[in-house]
Formats: sequence, C-alpha cells, structure tokens
Amino acid sequence: MLLSLSLGLVAGLGEELLFRHVLQQAIPLPAPLPLLLASLLFAAGHAITPTYALLSFLASLFFGSVYASSGLAVAATAHGAYDAVAVCATHWVVTRKSEGEKERIRSMEWLKD
Repeated sequence: MLLSLSLGLVAGLGEELLFRHVLQQAIPLPAPLPLLLASLLFAAGHAITPTYALLSFLASLFFGSVYASSGLAVAATAHGAYDAVAVCATHWVVTRKSEGEKERIRSMEWLKD
C-alpha cells in the first residue's frame, strides 16, 4: 500500500510539472487555448477507454485551472492527492479479487468488453 501511495503522489507531481509547468505555460497562444491543448494531450496519454479519456480531460481542465489560479504547488498537491487515493483504492479493490479475476485484469481482457 505504501508503494501505491508513493506512486500516486509522484505521478501527480510529474504530470503537473509536464502538462502545466512546461506545456500549458509554454504554449504561446491566448487563454484558454494552452489549457485546452495541454488537457487534450493529457487525455490522449490517458486514453485507456473513451470514458477514461473524457474523465482525464475534465480532470486536466480542473488541475490546469488550479495551476493558473494558484500555482504549481497547489495543482501538484491536488493532483498527487487524487492519484494517491485512486491508486490506493484500485490496489485495495484488485487485491481482494479472485485469482481468475486478477488474471483477467492482467491479460487486459476487460478492454474487450
């Protein structure tokens, strides 16, 4: 569980550094275009399913807005906290599944549904 928590926190920080502090800040277009472009790239990188891509896009809009209004530290903290909770919750759910269900997850059969 500690590893899951750590991964979530580090992922949130890394993604905010890349998508907000580098991309959103560096795109030389008038607002809100940098936020929209960074969010589209973020969603593309999270496009496991169409629904998850959409949710990632919406979350990115939120984190990008937080970054624009409050800075990197607040956006990275919010994103890291979200990712830590999501990764820990996923870990908790998956570790309680049967071996057959775990194998289905590992084989990524659920993507075919």
